[in-house]
Amino acid sequence: MLDHPDHDDLFGESSQALLRELEKNTSSNIQKMRAHERIAVRAKVVLRPGSLSQRDAWSLEGVTGDISRGGAKVLMPRPVFVGDVFQVAFDPEVLAVPPQLCLSQWCRTVRGDAFECGLSFFSPIDLAAALREPGT
Repeated sequence: MLDHPDHDDLFGESSQALLRELEKNTSSNIQKMRAHERIAVRAKVVLRPGSLSQRDAWSLEGVTGDISRGGAKVLMPRPVFVGDVFQVAFDPEVLAVPPQLCLSQWCRTVRGDAFECGLSFFSPIDLAAALREPGT
């Protein structure tokens, strides 16, 4: 089957090009591609279903690892489904951001009881205002 002309050989030219592309994905190159600056901040978060009809069905508490205008990286005790829409609420004592609708972009296992998740906000937030000291 590998010799069939309609199928790429596992080690063919297209596979080699893909490997060269992957080799370019270093941490510094990935950071350069990010649309927004990320700021490390620890704040409690609560995830709920994005659908209003399911909003009170369950909630999941976690903590932020970093945040940007366009999204956040959060640490959760359970994995979330990639592609699902959530409402995320932040601890107002740390981040003055109203609850946001977000899309789960990725989720990976850190250890058996910890999962790192990438959330993308549907609307950018005002990060400068969000990080002001409470009461200012």
